[in-house]
Amino acid sequence: MKSPESHLDQYMPKLTPGVRNSWIDHLPEDLCLLLRNAMQTLSLEPGEHLFRQGDVPAGIYEVKAGRLKVYSYNEEGKETFFDVCSSGEILGDTSICAVESQLRSSASAIDEASIGFLSREIFDQLRKQYPQINAQLLQSISCRCIAALDMYEESHALKLEARAARRLYITAQRSGESLGENTASIQLSQDDLASLLGASRSKTNKVLKTLEAKGLIELAYGKITITDLDQLLMLSD
Repeated sequence: MKSPESHLDQYMPKLTPGVRNSWIDHLPEDLCLLLRNAMQTLSLEPGEHLFRQGDVPAGIYEVKAGRLKVYSYNEEGKETFFDVCSSGEILGDTSICAVESQLRSSASAIDEASIGFLSREIFDQLRKQYPQINAQLLQSISCRCIAALDMYEESHALKLEARAARRLYITAQRSGESLGENTASIQLSQDDLASLLGASRSKTNKVLKTLEAKGLIELAYGKITITDLDQLLMLSD
């Protein structure tokens, strides 16, 4: 079984809690500046939407500060939680490349957020003018697709405890607050974790209590503190 960051680290080379590099950072410096100078800055208040499910894709978004929750609703109105995006992450690029007519998910601010926005028209012009952008974008999207397949594989191959350990580890690396060399805190409800795992809340709670009893995590309302990232990673294999 691959380690949790096996494909993520191809476009996020060094995993450090709360720090993530976007694929834009892997472009030549002049192209990085070109893309970011073309961006508008958007400010979001907690609970404010960046985009909604069903919207027409308007462009790409780079999180500069703050955190966003990405989720969708089915026809019965049930919410499915997908991810928490933090500084350095890109949203909307897959929809632009797939030429989708509607966005499949919504994104709203968890706390105050600053977002760089590049319109679809400008982004498409730059992609045509600079092939390096398309090459780096393709690599990033490919890695994310493989990572998604890994998640599907683990849902069938791993027990719930190992899957939970893996999700907590990855979430801590991507959007957690570092509390020291081997500890991190993440803002994640048990309902959202259950949605990520495809498990019931009761089963998820039972697994979290087991991890807490092992001294790997500490639970609080809407918050999970990981006290030993290394051991959590070992448990996820």
